[in-house]
Amino acid sequence: LVCFFFSSRRRHTRYISVTGVQTCALPIYLTGANLRQADLRETHLTGTTLAEANLSEANLSAIDFRNLSIENADLRGANLTEANLSGMTFEEINLSRAIFQQANLAGVKWIDCDLNRANFRGADLSKADFTDSKLNVSIFHEANLQGAKLVRTGIKGRSEEHTSELQSH
Repeated sequence: LVCFFFSSRRRHTRYISVTGVQTCALPIYLTGANLRQADLRETHLTGTTLAEANLSEANLSAIDFRNLSIENADLRGANLTEANLSGMTFEEINLSRAIFQQANLAGVKWIDCDLNRANFRGADLSKADFTDSKLNVSIFHEANLQGAKLVRTGIKGRSEEHTSELQSH
């Protein structure tokens, strides 16, 4: 694993770029890491722990998140286009304004998550579980919602286009 950190005299990392890296079987612990606006596209983070990490506005496109441990993290505005998150569980995670276009989200459990204004355009959400999550003004155009569970889900402020998409699945 090769990482480049450019930091100022402040406590927080200003920029990180890790592109196309595979972590193999080594566990990586990034608990509490500030990875805001980090460029982690096409990285394989299998087995990584990201508890309480700040990944807001990070570029996580085409990332492989399988077997990742993530809790109490901030992914507001993160770009997860074409990411593979299949089978993951997100609980009490802020994913508002996150972009999941064309992502593999099959079987993902979104338990009590903030997904307001998230973009799921063309994503595979088959058998996804959105129990107690907020989905206000989220986009589901051409998303696969077959078998998805929308129990106690807040879906307000959506357009008629989104209403018909959700009702047809």
